[in-house]
Amino acid sequence: MKLYHRVSRHYYLKCCNKRFQRGLRWALSLKPGNLINDCSGFNVVIKTIEPVIYSHNKGWYVYDVRFTTGPIGGSCSLRHCGVDVPLSAEQITKETIEFYNKCPQYCSKELIYAIEHGLSLCDSRGVRLVS
Repeated sequence: MKLYHRVSRHYYLKCCNKRFQRGLRWALSLKPGNLINDCSGFNVVIKTIEPVIYSHNKGWYVYDVRFTTGPIGGSCSLRHCGVDVPLSAEQITKETIEFYNKCPQYCSKELIYAIEHGLSLCDSRGVRLVS
């Protein structure tokens, strides 16, 4: 998919730098059913992908990509949420425990219970088991 049409390359570079353009291309290559790592720190399944298109004069450009995710549901944005490639279940568990050790006041009661009792936080794909 083109990222802009009838908008100068220089104007688009002001709005979206080259590094972010690589992220947009990656996000637009994903399909519903793929996994992404969202702002919760866990992997989630993509339900829908919606490019955010801005118009400028007589042209348009892709500014962001919004994801609707499952199984819990929710919405994530490439620009504002920090969506990234999926992580392994071991990496997610390690980072969640590190976060709990630094900031336990921001963890849910279910997550604290699971960490303190050694329960599994996510399945083999890294999808959250504990709410």
